[in-house]
Amino acid sequence: MYSTDKDLNKFVKILISDGWYPFKTKGHWKIKSPKGTVHTISSSPSDFRTIIKFKSDIKRTLRKENVE
Repeated sequence: MYSTDKDLNKFVKILISDGWYPFKTKGHWKIKSPKGTVHTISSSPSDFRTIIKFKSDIKRTLRKENVE
């Protein structure tokens, strides 16, 4: 489990199946794109927009890396 948010966990699992790599640092899970961009996964998000913002960051990374 990467986060207490079930929707965020589902999305992370989809990313992993697409070749992204999760890893744990001292206190947070992070996920690395196939081309090396790293994003931090909020383990206990308090903002209801967390999943929306995370998906937006991932989409921006995919556009930047031309993977769409």
